[in-house]
Amino acid sequence: MLRFLSMSARPRIIIRDLALLTPTTAPLVYLYSTDPYRPSSFGDQLNHTVPEVNFTAVSGAPSPLTLDNLDALNALGNTSVYLTATDYINVNDNPAWTKGVTPSASGETEGAVSCAIIVNAHDDVVDVFYMYFYA
Repeated sequence: MLRFLSMSARPRIIIRDLALLTPTTAPLVYLYSTDPYRPSSFGDQLNHTVPEVNFTAVSGAPSPLTLDNLDALNALGNTSVYLTATDYINVNDNPAWTKGVTPSASGETEGAVSCAIIVNAHDDVVDVFYMYFYA
């Protein structure tokens, strides 16, 4: 699933063209079959974190913290805000949420949303950055 955060006022490439271009140019990612860590959902990660500044929880932070209100933290500490796990993570007994989503038989990581950032660099050049998240 692609989520476009913003587009320039006059994009040179029409969104329907991107839908055709992206599947043919997107990189394939192969996961090692015995690696217990998989791509995760950043939204799920937020369920297990608290925003802090100087090791103190930010007062007035949205609760629950979601992808839709994460930007509200900018006004509550700007670049000093960081997210801290709400439950202590012991390296010997990681919580299930740190291990991500196991791909389905078809190879899809349902529930772990990846994204693409598409930038109209200049002239006829478009830069596309593909990202996925690990907890």
